[in-house]
Amino acid sequence: LYRPSSIPGLTYEMVPLRNGTFEGMPVRTNRLGMRGGEPAPPDPSLIRVVILGDSFTFGFGVAEEQTYPRRLEKILDESPSGREHRFDVLNLGVVGYTSRDEAVVLKRKTLPFDPRLVIIGYVLNDPEIDPRQSLHKHFDPPVWWRRFHVLRLLHLGWNWIDVYRLGGGDYIRYLHAPGREKWESVVTAFREIRQATRERDARVMLVIFPMVP
Repeated sequence: LYRPSSIPGLTYEMVPLRNGTFEGMPVRTNRLGMRGGEPAPPDPSLIRVVILGDSFTFGFGVAEEQTYPRRLEKILDESPSGREHRFDVLNLGVVGYTSRDEAVVLKRKTLPFDPRLVIIGYVLNDPEIDPRQSLHKHFDPPVWWRRFHVLRLLHLGWNWIDVYRLGGGDYIRYLHAPGREKWESVVTAFREIRQATRERDARVMLVIFPMVP
């Protein structure tokens, strides 16, 4: 379902034109590598919404019609505005993506669709810019020291020291520690998203998903 990406700054992306069962869920991708069908052709009555995010937006573990981008499109079509407009909600969520990845996707894949609204599905582990999640571990260029068990163990220990030092033992607070590299990656990504959408006169909505222990 995934392949290395040729886009600078993006490690991996979904493979276009896939239709099958992956990790127990039915998934189809269009010719652009998005989950779902093809984008609707431009039309004066069409209002385009694009949604960026990770596995929450992609809809990990659920069928396509149960993902929140598809549910949103249905709600909009059945709303009073649906009598005058057609809505096309594009799901650009990819499992494991961070805010940094989503800023790249916005600039390289999203803006050509000229969206009226960009929704960012933010999850509280989105500042994880080091390759902790499995897809990033698989596709990121190998780092020499990760080949040695002792060095990986030292890195893990140092990381947990930082969790207690910067987050009081709370991993989510550690990820959002002000002024640190992980949180600053989100700040930079949001700044880039704001600038790019302003140039296209598109609005941005930030939706924050909690992570409940």
